[in-house]
Amino acid sequence: MQKETKDFLKKELRITIVFFFIIFAAKFLPALFSFSGKSPFYETYYHESVPIGFLNLLIILFAVRLVVRFLIFFIQNFKILKKK
Repeated sequence: MQKETKDFLKKELRITIVFFFIIFAAKFLPALFSFSGKSPFYETYYHESVPIGFLNLLIILFAVRLVVRFLIFFIQNFKILKKK
């Protein structure tokens, strides 16, 4: 495997792990704020006040980014293989 490919995959893996932990934290953030009853923060941001939730938006952005990046990755590698 080429060095650029390994670097790309390592970078994407790091970004994937960071996004996973952000989504994980966003999932459990409401529970953290609601230990002593419903806080104003919880009511404002996590009680169906917007049509799409923050967590859903993060998951959609993460999935779209991942698909686009790997499509670009495969297209670039296909061009490199085609040249050889």
